[in-house]
Amino acid sequence: MLLDCQEWEYDRTSIYSTVGSQFNLVCKRSFAVKMITSIYMSGFLLGCTLSGLVSDRIGRIKTVAITAVGQAVFGLLAALIPVLGIHIACRFLVGACTAGTFTTAFVISMEIIGPKYRMQPGIFVQGFFAAGFILIACLAYFIRNHVTLQIVVALQPLIFVLYYWFYPESPRWLLSQGRYEEASEICKRLAKLNGRELPENFSITEEPFEMDIPDKKVKAKEVHKPQEKKQRGTILDLLRTPNMRKRTLNVFFSWFVVSLCYYGLSLNAEDLGGSVYVNTIISGLVEFPAYAMCCVTLNRFGRVRIHVASMVTGGVGCIAAAFVDIFWLKITLASLGKFAVSAAFAIIYVYSAEVFPTVIRNAGVGMASTCARIGGLLAPQIVLLNAFWQPLPFVLIGALAVSAGLLALLLPETLRQPLPETIEDGENFGQSRITQVQLEIEP
Repeated sequence: MLLDCQEWEYDRTSIYSTVGSQFNLVCKRSFAVKMITSIYMSGFLLGCTLSGLVSDRIGRIKTVAITAVGQAVFGLLAALIPVLGIHIACRFLVGACTAGTFTTAFVISMEIIGPKYRMQPGIFVQGFFAAGFILIACLAYFIRNHVTLQIVVALQPLIFVLYYWFYPESPRWLLSQGRYEEASEICKRLAKLNGRELPENFSITEEPFEMDIPDKKVKAKEVHKPQEKKQRGTILDLLRTPNMRKRTLNVFFSWFVVSLCYYGLSLNAEDLGGSVYVNTIISGLVEFPAYAMCCVTLNRFGRVRIHVASMVTGGVGCIAAAFVDIFWLKITLASLGKFAVSAAFAIIYVYSAEVFPTVIRNAGVGMASTCARIGGLLAPQIVLLNAFWQPLPFVLIGALAVSAGLLALLLPETLRQPLPETIEDGENFGQSRITQVQLEIEP
């Protein structure tokens, strides 16, 4: 119940200022604090969708640079302009730009790496996400003024602007646009960085080719399938054909559930008591073992099996925690749930970047991330269901996790499979051999 009060006093012993204290969001206005967070997540939701469309049109690197500048500009405005309406609007735009930077950078990191090594950077990215989670808690511990903290955080994304000049565009995206010469040049640069040497006349074309590299015999064969040089895809292509439609809806549901579980469990961390800074750091630390487990198991057992196991384990842990009254056991089971859900979150990122075809990959990952943001928006409401029945939030989260895990059994495995390039490749993925360029390296 929100109280109607005329006078109030802030406890500044641990935190000097917050958004709530700056705009006096107390008593009947206290709901606005959570509303601002929900609006930020709404911006993230929109950014996931729009950035995917923009990136598939103008390129990955340009999108990263533009959204990074947006994060800094709108973050500074939110910190420096003491008007609540402007602050809320800027937080919405920061969320949108943050989604654009993160999802696009993730997609290009997956597209630029071969099938054998795709998993490591995909999981490595999630480790940085957890590290950022912990870093925010550490910065907040030493910077108790929220305005100063927001300025420090807002300036950090500007480093991504340098990517425009120093980081190569995705060769796969260039190929999907018919820009073969640019893709060839980037492949030469990447080969040089990896200590390989390509012939001076190396060029990517639609015709089969074979080449010799010192100390390595590399045969490159392409099973050619007629297609437009500048094939473009839209979001509708995700649902246009039967196999793509079933696969897309399944992946979207996994993203929705894993995000709902992740944020639902994270919101319960404050119920542990003690220092909010320590609790936040612990909540971030528990993710690292999950990512380490993924690095060890994904290339051995595949993406789908480990994702299913993680979702089901997390779900069972949450349901069990709902009916346990012993404090340490309840915390252990809840931590097991967070561990498993963190692993599932990392896996679904990697899997999504591998299963969608290049021409709509960023749009697909963006829409999937949009579904995750919807889950994130609903997570606070799920937690409030304990007013009707105390175990209900954990039971609901656990049941959804188990359901999503079992449905994921229907998804095709992507381990060591070439990335699908065209819409037709995506439809046939897991059904038959798709059009692909294979590099066979023989001693």
